[in-house]
Amino acid sequence: MKKFFTLISVALTAMSVNAQTVDSYKPISVAEDGTISLASEFAAVVDADGNATNVADGKSVVLVTTEKVILEAVGGATPANVEGGIQDIEPGAVIDEEKHLYEVASVGSWSNITWKNDKNKTDINDVNNTKLYFVMGTGNPYVNMYCEYDPDSDNGMVKRASYEYYKPGMEMPQVGLYYKFTPKVDGKMRILIWANKGNRNTYLINGQTLQAVDYDAEGYVNGQNTKDETQPLYNEDGTPQLDNDGNQVYRQVSRFFTAEEIQERHNAAKVGEDGVDTAPYVIDAGNQAFWGWITFDATAGVSYWLFQDSSQVGFGGFDFTSNGDAGIAGMKAENADAPLYNLAGQRVAFGTKGLLIKNGKKYIVK
Repeated sequence: MKKFFTLISVALTAMSVNAQTVDSYKPISVAEDGTISLASEFAAVVDADGNATNVADGKSVVLVTTEKVILEAVGGATPANVEGGIQDIEPGAVIDEEKHLYEVASVGSWSNITWKNDKNKTDINDVNNTKLYFVMGTGNPYVNMYCEYDPDSDNGMVKRASYEYYKPGMEMPQVGLYYKFTPKVDGKMRILIWANKGNRNTYLINGQTLQAVDYDAEGYVNGQNTKDETQPLYNEDGTPQLDNDGNQVYRQVSRFFTAEEIQERHNAAKVGEDGVDTAPYVIDAGNQAFWGWITFDATAGVSYWLFQDSSQVGFGGFDFTSNGDAGIAGMKAENADAPLYNLAGQRVAFGTKGLLIKNGKKYIVK
């Protein structure tokens, strides 16, 4: 069973800047003029339209190696049904996408495998309102694909491709979109993701045990907003906009949910009266996208597979802190209004210059 663990607000004490060593990677770079580009590893395998140029056995593999982590990002194609259901595959027959045992005409045309930037979002929980950028891949990471009659077709006799999706304990899916992280040393991994469907299973699987790994989730849920008290709204004549109760109306911004709040939302929708979690691998309630971070303890040499069973996960980068490395870089405090501290652990006023800490993140204020 997947559990969410609340990150404890960081108590800052005196520490050395040099002691903070975090291995980080971002798949998207942004130039000073605002131009958005894929990182070199992804850019090297796509054409001008973002279509993968390194497709083999029905997938595109992007390998990223940093000082402490090896990442394999794997994208796959999705078959389209032939119009009218004219296929030579009998219902129940398994379609082997990895080896392409059937010709394209048998299951329809295959969509392009792409790596593109999309679904960017502003992180309002960051004092600098940092923009979150994602690389988006394609394909559902299924275990088997087979042929069936479409019950919703006009005559119920149109053939289509259908899927057997992953469940913990199965062998890992070899096609579709997934990310495999293999740390070289023990440590804490923090991954930025965009989950297309918040109510789908978002798996983090230990590749050795084939079981789900506990992780902490925090971030944003589509459609969940809060007021920005620094931006009151006014009418064209300059008078304040008021609600039906006569209160000032403020600009609405995306709400950041702490790990504890995400857990509460999950429990409210997914835990039954008998205390049994009916959807332990679902991050949040509702058919809404999730932008945020998952954090977990990683063991050297073990591969961790990240994917949704019937949808896609966008990847925004990772921070990895190996065990024994002092520091708090990459962690967020539960309180979005947390004060600023200097590296000696002393609270300082906003506007103070130097190397400061807020919500467990370092900022250089000039």
